[in-house]
Amino acid sequence: MKNKKREVYIDILRILACIMVIFNHTNERGFYKILTLTGRPYIWRSFFSILCKCAVPIFFMISGALLLKKEESIKDTYKRIPKILIDLILFSLIYIYIDSRESFNIVNALKQILSTSYWHLWYLYAYIAFIITLPFMRKFAKSLDFKTSIYLLVLSLLTMGINPIVNNYLIKLNNNLLPYWTLTNIFIYPIIGYILENIIDIKKIKLKHIIGIWIILIISIIIGEVCEHYFLLKYPASKDETFLTNFSLLHALTFFVTIKYFVKGIHINKLCYSIITETGKNVFGIYLIHILFLCKIPFFNNIWTNLEQGVIGVHIGVFITCILVFLICNLIIYILRKIPLIKKLL
Repeated sequence: MKNKKREVYIDILRILACIMVIFNHTNERGFYKILTLTGRPYIWRSFFSILCKCAVPIFFMISGALLLKKEESIKDTYKRIPKILIDLILFSLIYIYIDSRESFNIVNALKQILSTSYWHLWYLYAYIAFIITLPFMRKFAKSLDFKTSIYLLVLSLLTMGINPIVNNYLIKLNNNLLPYWTLTNIFIYPIIGYILENIIDIKKIKLKHIIGIWIILIISIIIGEVCEHYFLLKYPASKDETFLTNFSLLHALTFFVTIKYFVKGIHINKLCYSIITETGKNVFGIYLIHILFLCKIPFFNNIWTNLEQGVIGVHIGVFITCILVFLICNLIIYILRKIPLIKKLL
């Protein structure tokens, strides 16, 4: 292999998180519909909506695992920003044009890009902010030892997971008591990714530990489902995602550790390695274009509607839609990445 050998478990995490992102963007067709209080048992339906909210945390963890350990100058770090900025502007303009058509105005569109983010592209704004703070976060990350890493992890899980429940169902805590700076997406998830990659030794983790964190994960999802259920009873039309995301750190951590644990222990042949890594390289491009094929192109939208409202049923139909959208986008990005100029954007 000409390039530096890629970590297969990282690419598997990318693929998994990307499919989760697509599901999250099914909105009323799947993600929010599955959260409604009517129909089949609520606990089964809402399980996936809660679990898939860890997709973005997984992406930030991957960034932290790979970038925080690097030794590079601030100048070299900031060289990553232009590509993301170009993608942000280009794809924002494309989506705004598709939505507005005849009323499209380039000046208004640029103002919109500056003041707000187009749907799923909010991640690019956050990623630029992450890159800007990356040189300082490296200093912080490299100062951590095992004990302080575990303390930060427990503190974050308690603040993110337990505090929303206390605030909504017991007593409202004074916000000044809470270390909110540790909970920012661009800080806590990359730092935890760095900890899992560089401080916690995967060789010391046993199968019983993996089983244990999955049991805790299932319990946390049930807690989130119960809290969300009663919240929706009080506010039936709400799309508040507090109880969908309050244990996202735990869920992302569980996937990260589990996939790393099992993948590190097996031999992957060249064909599987090639398929996984090539798909992993395409994930960023899939993220950029998946909205087009999920809901913007009428031809595909009609296919998904038939899948989701036909004999297959909405629940299985939505999951099949997500897989097909991923595969279609993967093929398109694979082809586009063969074009030198376009490859630099994807």
